[in-house]
Amino acid sequence: MPNSSLASNPDGIVFFTGVDLSEKEGYFYKYSATYGLVINDSATVPCAGVVLNGSPAAQQSSIAFLGATAGTYRCKSSGTIKRWQHVQLAADGTVTVDAGSGARVLVG
Repeated sequence: MPNSSLASNPDGIVFFTGVDLSEKEGYFYKYSATYGLVINDSATVPCAGVVLNGSPAAQQSSIAFLGATAGTYRCKSSGTIKRWQHVQLAADGTVTVDAGSGARVLVG
């Protein structure tokens, strides 16, 4: 990314405090008007990103915005995923094997 005074975070990774994300590495998050950042609790609501390094609320957690970061990140699965299977969001912030139809958000 070119140097610019407008580029506040060119790598798409930010540090966040105020929410307990300990033991939530690899979980997907969404925005909440009431609480700000929350773990995604819906298989049909798109997520905003993934927790990279989760910490207690008083410490900084690192989070990546999907679509704004380069590279590949590990995510938490709620089941067994075999090579080359498509995955979708689960209702607990993890991913699971794609159901193949119905309302869902595919990841990756």
